[in-house]
Amino acid sequence: MNPNPKSPKVLKIMVTAIGGRAAYNLVRCLKESGIGKKLLFVGADMSPDNPKLLCDEFVTIPSPKSENYIPALQKIVKELNIDLVIPTSDEECLALAKNRAHLANISTIPIGDFGGVMSAKDKLELYNATKHLDIVPRTFAIKKGANVAEIKDLVGLPAFIKPQMGRGGRHTHSVMNDSAEEQKKLDAYWNSFEDDFGAPICQPLIESSYYGIDAYINSNGEIHFGAIRKKLKVATGDKIVGMRSVSVHAPDMENVCRQIVETFGLKGIIEIEMRKEASGKIYVLDVNPRVGGSIYISKASGRNIAMLPVLDYLHEQYPKFEYADGIEMVRREIDNGTKKFFWDFVASQNNSNQDAMPTCTAGLPEVS
Repeated sequence: MNPNPKSPKVLKIMVTAIGGRAAYNLVRCLKESGIGKKLLFVGADMSPDNPKLLCDEFVTIPSPKSENYIPALQKIVKELNIDLVIPTSDEECLALAKNRAHLANISTIPIGDFGGVMSAKDKLELYNATKHLDIVPRTFAIKKGANVAEIKDLVGLPAFIKPQMGRGGRHTHSVMNDSAEEQKKLDAYWNSFEDDFGAPICQPLIESSYYGIDAYINSNGEIHFGAIRKKLKVATGDKIVGMRSVSVHAPDMENVCRQIVETFGLKGIIEIEMRKEASGKIYVLDVNPRVGGSIYISKASGRNIAMLPVLDYLHEQYPKFEYADGIEMVRREIDNGTKKFFWDFVASQNNSNQDAMPTCTAGLPEVS
């Protein structure tokens, strides 16, 4: 990060992957903040067809896996006078971390070392690096096509299979018992398994309460927590309509988050997914070293951590957050006539806001 010691009248922020929930929810948080009127947003995405939500300008960028990604980003930053770049996809965070020493005119939010970011995303490495902390379920690599008996011998039953670098519950499968029916289901899963998110891994299935936590780690390593949300209705992958969550007070989960951050040297805005058993035992399931798709609940519950990297850039003091637990969010699908996208509402205001249509230029619906 290369902060500007002078606070401009208007700060121009590029938010990548603007068609995704993480990006446009981040922009919502910033537009509704105390500094929202100082900000202009350039939405960036690989696809010109993705919804251009809440942005003042829009640009297309290459894939972060392309050799041209960093040069193209540098050119756009220069031509559009971008002050701050906020990546919101895994691939872009990894690309920026890998090229951190060669970003030139690109100012970003704090980014951790590539090795730490990569290990946190890799679920097998996540387990291996935290064995001594006992905060991640036992995790083992398995071969595609492994049968129920092999999985039972490895981790016991019920078991859970997912890709090593998976996201959003995609390409996952539960093996509940060693019946012939479960073997048939497993065979069908292997026939459809795609390795675009890495090789398969296996863990014991943990079915206790599901939580997520957002946090911001500044360049000095200071951790500032957003909401801890308990998921009341869980959906995965693309099946996320109707997902419900509520903000809770959970210092024990904040402590687990600190352990993860310290282990991998994470920086910037992150999201961690956890399970908590009735005994109080906490297990980390996923570490996302980027903005989480549900960050709007942090703003709604009083901890608008989306502001903090911008305030760091401006060398301005952080506000004092007043956190409220019990804030319930619900996710709905909205159709603006050309595209469908997901929008998070404060549950108590659902009835009056379910038809609000956010657009690129019309501002925000009244959601909080």
